[in-house]
Amino acid sequence: MKNLSLVLPFLFIMLVISSCSKDEINRFDNIVGVWERTDFNKDYNSTYKLIFASNNTGLSINTNTFSSTETTSSISEFKWNAIDDNTISLTQNDLDEVYLLSSNGYLVLSTQQNSLFLKVSDNIQNY
Repeated sequence: MKNLSLVLPFLFIMLVISSCSKDEINRFDNIVGVWERTDFNKDYNSTYKLIFASNNTGLSINTNTFSSTETTSSISEFKWNAIDDNTISLTQNDLDEVYLLSSNGYLVLSTQQNSLFLKVSDNIQNY
């Protein structure tokens, strides 16, 4: 009984410590995944995908489909960091961009408020 009274407080303290640190580590899990935006133009449509990995790296994929049914595509790597709970800095080809996570779930390029990315998947394995 004496051993139980010593072990029980220790287990409670370990539970509290592990639950706090886990929240801090996973607070940006909502960013990790695939975000997509499509722009419709007269002669072509552009689809932009931002793929955020949990190791603060990612891929940017741009696909253009022309009215002639020709398709072009490009891909480039980026690094990202969370500035605060709603702001992400993305560095690609020595260019820094800031994205905001809106209250309605969109990822928005701060300099172009009409550039709304919608999260389409939490799974990045298919991209």
